Amino acid sequence: GKNGVTYEKLFQHSLSHVIGRSNGHQRPQLFKSPEFNSDLLIEAPVMVSDAYHQFASDRTVYGRLFTLLSILVNSESVTFAKLQNSAQRERSFMLSSSEEGDRFVSSERLREYLTFMRRVKWIIEPQNRIELTSDGRNAARRKFFNRELLQAINEHVLEDPLDFEKLDEIILSLLSDFIPPTPIRIKERAGMMGIPLNLNIATRVALQILPTTGRFMKGASDGIFPSERGGH
Repeated sequence: GKNGVTYEKLFQHSLSHVIGRSNGHQRPQLFKSPEFNSDLLIEAPVMVSDAYHQFASDRTVYGRLFTLLSILVNSESVTFAKLQNSAQRERSFMLSSSEEGDRFVSSERLREYLTFMRRVKWIIEPQNRIELTSDGRNAARRKFFNRELLQAINEHVLEDPLDFEKLDEIILSLLSDFIPPTPIRIKERAGMMGIPLNLNIATRVALQILPTTGRFMKGASDGIFPSERGGH
């Protein structure tokens, strides 16, 4: 298929938004035209940046992971409580601010980030203290973060036979059937294709990260993976 934004992909991406906002009363139909539907409007980039994406909001899962690495790279080892205190001094971990006080990413959610970081071998936790590994220190370098992140997900989170190419196929298959490719739908479609997918914590976090890496089309990925609460 063609890599980029087409009329058909724009329709597929817009469909769920229209149905949702009209409470199901409006169900747009795509006029099938071999002349226009597959025409590329915007070509997808071929290369994915090695460096941290400057366009990424620091309140995405992507941005928060890099912030955690930046905190840890300046520490020998820290307790969970100390790491949480440091994170709560960062704007990226704030969910909201009001006269009643500031709300931050919960302890449970922070532990999910750490579960992902353990899975990709960025941290170890000897004696309940959190330390960066050599892989974690490599990922903490801004000019290589994106590359290290994608390699880590591909090597340590996606389990054979699932890889980025297979994930692309699954997502495109769902979109072609006008099904929003949420993690549950991705798991179901993967199963139909004979590909087991375990939606454990690390995998769910990885699915939230991937759109921000540039590995998937940003235009379509907003509707593909769930956004972080209080962020994007």
